[in-house]
Amino acid sequence: MKSIQHPYWLTPLIVSVICAGWPLGPALGAETLFLRDGSVLIGQISEGTSHDYLVSNPRYGIVSVLQTDVVYRQSLEADVHNETIVIRADGLAVVASRRHDVPKRMEDKDKFNLLVTGQVKSVTDPNGTDVPFETQAVGDNSLVSIAYGALAQQVAYVTVTTLEQGALEPVASGLWSLQLHTIPAQDELLRVIVRYPKTFRPRQVTPDPALEADGLIVWEQNLRRQQQFTPEILFAL
Repeated sequence: MKSIQHPYWLTPLIVSVICAGWPLGPALGAETLFLRDGSVLIGQISEGTSHDYLVSNPRYGIVSVLQTDVVYRQSLEADVHNETIVIRADGLAVVASRRHDVPKRMEDKDKFNLLVTGQVKSVTDPNGTDVPFETQAVGDNSLVSIAYGALAQQVAYVTVTTLEQGALEPVASGLWSLQLHTIPAQDELLRVIVRYPKTFRPRQVTPDPALEADGLIVWEQNLRRQQQFTPEILFAL
């Protein structure tokens, strides 16, 4: 059994997976642990002792994680809409992973379309399996086309991971703004998770987040249908 009570070995591995386009959303039934050193571990979690978690990860096997090393534990809940935003220091790029509901299939339709921001890197189902897609640019956005036949039956949503250049905008000398926009199609609890390099220094976070830790900001907001949610972070670089 591996132990990451001092998990320095894990950080470069996780960063390389994210930068390579690994799906940012957890697999069905899995949870995500955000660790104090900035790394992320996704897997099936069970209680170990009163001081640690045991995480079953397909890449690392069974891993022991001290509870004191966990900054935030994200569970995958059916009634929570998750968005994960990762800021990469290289080129101020932003990688976003957002859940999109699969529309009800009409008899004469073999495909459905999604309009998303940025350049699409991957589409995955709730199990984390890659889903074939076609895409075309529509201004700064992308129109994603997915065949219903590419999805298993009863799949309710897909996760689209995009690269969003220009999502960080300069607003003053040394200050950069990241503003997110969400308008839900139905009443829901929205969870937005933003990970950023520790060289970035948040100067203002609005509205007040549910969690703010070094390198991590989490909002959890109950939204009504068509209610706009535009959280913003002002970074000093």
